[in-house]
Amino acid sequence: MNQMAFWHAVHDEPGLTWLGVTETAAVVRGPLHAFEVTPFAIADEMWEDLRDVLLERRPVLALTQMARVVGYFSNVKNWNRSKVAEQVDRRKGEYLVTGEMPPVPVPKFIQEALASGGAELACLLTNNAQRS
Repeated sequence: MNQMAFWHAVHDEPGLTWLGVTETAAVVRGPLHAFEVTPFAIADEMWEDLRDVLLERRPVLALTQMARVVGYFSNVKNWNRSKVAEQVDRRKGEYLVTGEMPPVPVPKFIQEALASGGAELACLLTNNAQRS
């Protein structure tokens, strides 16, 4: 398949979004991840196989799997076990934090502001904001 035919196929396939190109690959977002597809993969693989990988119906073979976790795309191959486990939990929707958290001390100016209330509270918060 040539690169122009790949571009058209991605645009025609529901569930895939064309994100652009890097110096070495085309970047396509599937339902959960983004992938870098090299020109070699486009030329060597059948569209049906590429489509199934991009739509995450098949495991990644010739593609680089990318995921957006904290606001940017990163290569999953470079992740440690903890980050991979976090991604698995995110897919399941399990965000449970176990263990007891130590209490966080409340700053004195916030305690004073909460104690004063009303208009005095607004003045106190404004004055503290101007000091910092």
